[in-house]
Amino acid sequence: MNRFLFTTILLLALSSCELNKVITSAPNHYIRDTKEIINLVKSKSHHPKWLVLQGRANITQNNQKVFVNINIINRKDSLVWISARAPFGIEMFRAQITQDSIFFINRLAKNFYKKTIKESIVFMSHDLTFCNIQELITANPRFSIDQYILKFNNETFYLYSDSSSFSINKNYKIHSAKYFKNGESLEVILENYVLSDNFPRKHTVTIKGKETLEASVTYTKVDFKKPKKILFEIPKSYDEIY
Repeated sequence: MNRFLFTTILLLALSSCELNKVITSAPNHYIRDTKEIINLVKSKSHHPKWLVLQGRANITQNNQKVFVNINIINRKDSLVWISARAPFGIEMFRAQITQDSIFFINRLAKNFYKKTIKESIVFMSHDLTFCNIQELITANPRFSIDQYILKFNNETFYLYSDSSSFSINKNYKIHSAKYFKNGESLEVILENYVLSDNFPRKHTVTIKGKETLEASVTYTKVDFKKPKKILFEIPKSYDEIY
């Protein structure tokens, strides 16, 4: 359950993106093709050196529900740090992702493991790289291809392909993204933007494949300043899992 919980929290982290700033110089009726929309989204992408998030996550799988409080620290080109606590304050796990490795501490079982990203994270037959993870955290997801079918309805752009689809609102913010392959799918919905920083405070992740999982997170703190400290130390008494 703890391995599943870590993977879920990581997917929530991947969906926690600082989306693009509002474009006011290009009214919707001037948009002619998908490349123009994609370029508009990419042109406003932001790569913060630091991103600090705090929130509450609600995870459901096979009629089991888990509620955790999460903290995420992202440092550009360096690391992703994640901590999950039970509602009553006890830390359940702590993880740190570097450019090539994942370190995971299970506080409840008093053990830890360290593995390569390739060994730890595989989704939809693809290995996730550290670059992929940080691109998503900082709201720079790669469009899988440039050739999409474009539709426009109720002030929303819809892009469709054989492997992914996106909905983009009139301010050129991604509202939803869905990726699918071999009967599996991952969908992310981003809601409740705050105008001061253009960051969506609610994220919902739905995974469908061999099992179905739904997770939602509400962020109560979003900060782009360097944190005072980042603590990650494996207690000597903990057992290593190989």
